[in-house]
Amino acid sequence: MGFAGSTAATAVEDEFTEPYDITFVWKLPEGGSAPWNPFPNGQSQTLVDYVQITDGMAPNTIPNFYDQAECGGIYQIDSYRILDDGAHFAVLDWISRGELRPWTDGDLGANWEREYQDTNPEYSHDNWKNDGDFSFFTWFETPAEACDLAPVAPMVEQAVCTVPGGDVTDPSVTLADTAGITYTLDGTVAVGETVVVIAALDDDYANKGYMLAATDGWALSDDNKIATYTVELKDVPCDVTPPVEVAPVAPAVTDAVCEVPGDLTDPTITVAETEGVNYDVEGDIKAGSTLTVTATAEQGYMLAATDGWALSDDSKIATYTVELKDVPCDVTPPVEVAPVAPAVTDAVCEVPGDLTDPTVTVAETEGISYTRKGEVKAGSTVTVTASAQDGYRLKAAEGWTMNDDGTATYTVDLKQIDCSKNSTTPPLATTGGISAAGALMLAIGLIGVGASAMFIRRNKLT
Repeated sequence: MGFAGSTAATAVEDEFTEPYDITFVWKLPEGGSAPWNPFPNGQSQTLVDYVQITDGMAPNTIPNFYDQAECGGIYQIDSYRILDDGAHFAVLDWISRGELRPWTDGDLGANWEREYQDTNPEYSHDNWKNDGDFSFFTWFETPAEACDLAPVAPMVEQAVCTVPGGDVTDPSVTLADTAGITYTLDGTVAVGETVVVIAALDDDYANKGYMLAATDGWALSDDNKIATYTVELKDVPCDVTPPVEVAPVAPAVTDAVCEVPGDLTDPTITVAETEGVNYDVEGDIKAGSTLTVTATAEQGYMLAATDGWALSDDSKIATYTVELKDVPCDVTPPVEVAPVAPAVTDAVCEVPGDLTDPTVTVAETEGISYTRKGEVKAGSTVTVTASAQDGYRLKAAEGWTMNDDGTATYTVDLKQIDCSKNSTTPPLATTGGISAAGALMLAIGLIGVGASAMFIRRNKLT
């Protein structure tokens, strides 16, 4: 709350009590009238002076409320007194009591001065200033949240069943400690009960203009001075019930893999999700290490005996051992190996029109894979490619062409053989230059010689 142009706005310390009783006095000069009335009483009077009358004090000061309140204060207008002249105080009308909050915006004094002076220059502010009794004031808007006090929710601890069939702990509701607010508890703090926390704005803070702020969980009164918070205290069952038996599940394990020398993947272990069971893994998850998986039964559960698990006597804990494989994956120099030429057999014309198929047979060499490209037939070209297997490297060999990608190629040119029926080439080779007719005569002669020899031998025997 601020005041403008208050030449007589001087307050005496401890002269006024809160809330302040303010009387706004109007005076009617001779022949005076006012076209605009700053107060809501319906009267049309000339406003000459605002004065403050409290406990019979002289009507010549307006207290500086702004300096006397932390949060602007709550200022009450109890009544408006109307004077018909400067000598006699005649009460013509009373206005009901109202409130001016710190964030009320009403330029009462300033608006009156501007509008009244424009139409009545003879009654301007300057003309009255010399008597020392004139002063006017203005309400300026102040954000409401600047004067808000937020109630704080209590700290609630619900009852707990520590052991089935055992004692249930008592619930508790601890009230907050907030300056300007007094908290009280309505109800009995016990299992299954409902209690209400009441936050009340302290009177001294209310008189200084504070209000309770709207806060989640709190129900606020219309005057913003009381707020309530409801707490439901749970009814905690704690009966003895037999535990549910559940079997622990082995984890999923993936061992390390040596994809290429020097590049070993990480092993993994993934515990199961089992209702009523919590799993923990102890140990360093790496190739060659030993891990222990511990299964712990939750409240209301017990573990069943299961293959691979070591069960405790009370069936609450079980352990499972995982041996992760130690996978070798060192980087070693490759072994050099020479590719071997394929075995080649060309086609053969045994008789005219009957040509054998050629063959190209790749070798079998440790550390080498061979592939063949091209059609194996007389007169064609076949390419054999040698590729080194993991841990091996090709070295140069006669007849092989070494490639940049580490492979080697070998080219086979299969002979072109003419084996048609019209071919002049005899199917079999001869040993001399004798003609066919000569050969026939030679054969007849040889037969004759043989017959003569047999005749002579027979005569000798007889």
